[in-house]
Amino acid sequence: MLFSATIVMIVIVVLLLSDLAIAGNIIGEKAVAAINLLRTPYMLVLGISSIISQGSSLLYSLRMGEFDKDAADKIFGQGLLGATILCFVIFFFYSIGIDPYLAYMNPDAETGLLAKEYAKYYIPTLAIYPMYMYIAAMVYTDGDEGLSLIANLFLIFGNIVLSIVMAKKIGLAGISLGSFVGVFLCTAVTCLHFFKKSNSLKPKIFTSLRTLWDMAKYSIVDAGIYIYFAIQSFVMTKLIITQFGGKHLEVYSVIVGLWQLTLIFDGVGQAFCPLVNVYRGEGNIPGIQKTMRYSLKASLLEGIVMSIILFAFADAVPLLFDIQNTELASETIRAVRICSLSLTATSILFLLTSYYLLTEKIGHAVLICFFKDLLMPIGLAVPLSVLFGLDYLWVGLSLAPTVALGISIWITRLRFGKKGFPLYVDETDDKIHSLNFIIQDKAVVEARDTIEKMLQDHKASKRTIMRSMLLIEELFLLIQEKNPGKKISAELTIFLSKDMVKYVIRDDGIIFDITEEDDPLASIRGYIVAAMMHKQTVRKNLTTTSFNRNMFALPLNIEAK
Repeated sequence: MLFSATIVMIVIVVLLLSDLAIAGNIIGEKAVAAINLLRTPYMLVLGISSIISQGSSLLYSLRMGEFDKDAADKIFGQGLLGATILCFVIFFFYSIGIDPYLAYMNPDAETGLLAKEYAKYYIPTLAIYPMYMYIAAMVYTDGDEGLSLIANLFLIFGNIVLSIVMAKKIGLAGISLGSFVGVFLCTAVTCLHFFKKSNSLKPKIFTSLRTLWDMAKYSIVDAGIYIYFAIQSFVMTKLIITQFGGKHLEVYSVIVGLWQLTLIFDGVGQAFCPLVNVYRGEGNIPGIQKTMRYSLKASLLEGIVMSIILFAFADAVPLLFDIQNTELASETIRAVRICSLSLTATSILFLLTSYYLLTEKIGHAVLICFFKDLLMPIGLAVPLSVLFGLDYLWVGLSLAPTVALGISIWITRLRFGKKGFPLYVDETDDKIHSLNFIIQDKAVVEARDTIEKMLQDHKASKRTIMRSMLLIEELFLLIQEKNPGKKISAELTIFLSKDMVKYVIRDDGIIFDITEEDDPLASIRGYIVAAMMHKQTVRKNLTTTSFNRNMFALPLNIEAK
């Protein structure tokens, strides 16, 4: 999921930068500045759309983790209705608001005309963004990362290939037309997921103010990132035009692109969100801790690697955007190198805000996001640039994430304590153990014997121990039988409470309901499992993130019962 999410985020960033690069190389430097003028409305759309897409996907995975399929279907249906309404609202307000916005920003005449030309198809593109983002987020949450990658190929085709072709024919309007076609095709291809057997997305038309509020709570961080940056971009653009001259907008456009590059770091958050939420629904604390250890390592690595690459290849950035003016080219190289030093801190901040959002420390996540994307950038960059010159605008933007990270850690420890930092997972009376293995005869026997020892240590009855051992062995061997010649990965989590033992099993084999064997006479093992399932009263099956997921529970002392 991390690989898929990172690739998708890289594609998104490339597409965000592609319009600037195509405009600079085919039309000229003024076209780059014109597109940047419309970044504020674009970020607002991303922010508003995230309220529905991010909030719905998080709530959906949480309800699926709780095996509450009916509630999950209602969340999906409500989000689908909300995305549809939002598409019409955005088209209406942006159609009547674009001229007053450009009049207030007051760019030079040529840049203003180019911005209006770009907006011709850019407004319809923004109007379909809520549906595009919603469908993409829900399909990814449902575990179809493969189709997400394929759909993004169509997005690339429209945003890059068609934009280049159309730019040569109709200018800047052609670039926005290519973007529109790309987003539309990507959404259409993503919808193919609904025809797959593994699809769990079944909408139920439903509206609830409580659910809408929960949706807004869970999405406020991602929405805030875009909304805060829209405000930051608005302030910086106006500052540069009035304080240093409109020509420097071309350099700031590149730095905006650098900020958009940091969205790649959100790939880690996109990957762990469904997993952590499912674990939360199960009450699986070790699963959360394990996922977050890998996530922190990934965030550190991504930040360091990105800083090194940008610093080393800063000289090539003016060529990418076809900045031919020597003064502006040198300024761009300096700005990129200065801002590249902040990327590791930025990556960690993305991780922290996503995690605190998931664990319902929502106000704290919003506070960190506010420091990172609004207060620190404006609070440092604006006064430094006014006092010492334009170069210190980039210095302020570079210092902002590091200062925000330091303040965030200090406030987090002050508010929640040093113990348990930074995860602060809830304590549980259950003893939880997790086993990960490839389903083979030897590994299944080892898992069975491990469970025997755990239950003996937990004072379970002999009947519970024998029934558990038989259940686990036969279930995993049936999964192996259903997937001949395939290497199947599995995770077995054991929850030991005072009076019950619960098993949650995941595997990445073919999708089937192991709790309701459809053809018990197909094999002897299928017959045995069907017989056991008939007597197993506490059992649930729910396909989650494209994995089979089954839950069984037994009283700790069957004999007493």
